[in-house]
Amino acid sequence: MAVHPLEEYLMTSQSKSVSVLLWILKNKDDSNHLHTTLDTVAKECEVTKVTANRVFQGLYAKGFMEKVRNGKYLVHKI
Repeated sequence: MAVHPLEEYLMTSQSKSVSVLLWILKNKDDSNHLHTTLDTVAKECEVTKVTANRVFQGLYAKGFMEKVRNGKYLVHKI
């Protein structure tokens, strides 16, 4: 699968937050649900759980994502 130019550009960033955001976008399902834990996100993105949580909290605060229940999140379309 080809990498979108914007994704390629963002991947050049050294920001750990960007890597978490890209991981979320790549791993959501067709109905925009994300089935994961913060531990999994942190491990796969090679960041701390605190960093992963900070990104999730920022997304909640801006209305881009909501927690449905533990391990299930809804990513809102933008």
